[in-house]
Amino acid sequence: MLGWVADGAGAIDVNAPVEPISIPIGQMTPARATAQVQVGGNLSADSDVGTAVDTSITVYDSLGDPHTLQLAFTKTAANTWDVVASIDGTAVTVSPAQVTFGTDGTLTTSGPLAVSGFTPAGADPMAFDVVIDGSSGLVQYGGPSTAEATSQDGRASGVLRGFAISDDGTITGQFSNGETKVLGAVAIASFSNPAGLVRVGNSNYSASVNSGEALIGPPGTGPRGSLTAGALEMSNVDLAQEFTSLIVAQRGFQANARVISASDEILADLVNLKR
Repeated sequence: MLGWVADGAGAIDVNAPVEPISIPIGQMTPARATAQVQVGGNLSADSDVGTAVDTSITVYDSLGDPHTLQLAFTKTAANTWDVVASIDGTAVTVSPAQVTFGTDGTLTTSGPLAVSGFTPAGADPMAFDVVIDGSSGLVQYGGPSTAEATSQDGRASGVLRGFAISDDGTITGQFSNGETKVLGAVAIASFSNPAGLVRVGNSNYSASVNSGEALIGPPGTGPRGSLTAGALEMSNVDLAQEFTSLIVAQRGFQANARVISASDEILADLVNLKR
């Protein structure tokens, strides 16, 4: 299979020369330390002072080891909540350690909450932002509290377990840590005169003067055909017609065999008459 191999960032240059594509099953993808945690939902405006709302999420250090981040929001005034955090049960620093809301229920605290003060064994000190603003950030409306940590951007290391080829020829690797990464793309060649290709055996063909040079590009572009991901190509003949021809040939063979048998019997009778 020929095509283009993606660079480290997953970009593909379809103008580069094609080369054999090798899927490196077992390839490792490095771990990534958590740099950002997203927290959103509602801190109930109906809650009494002293009410606490807890949420937790798994975060990752520089080695890709998981740790549990626990966040607790405690209401201290009408529109004010204190914030404390711990990682694996160890208290860490949160700055600012308080969030406030306006009378319309939206945040008045600007910027993310910076979490620091935890160093895992053998790894770099952990420091990341807890994002609480934006369209999916915290609000304070009436009703139940639904605040929770919804996502984070760290990951453990992963091993390439499989791959998939899309309709446009893009090859995407699937890693054990849930990450996906573009590995390359399949190329397709077209010819101005496909009938002029030279058969070289084993269902392979070679370009010739009659066929013209190969015009190489991504599937589905220009005169090139497209791919159907996950499909198995069937026979390119009419199966009904082929079975009909097979039956006709079989009946013809049977008829010829009976003619030969009849001729043999007639000859045997002639020999017996002479005797």
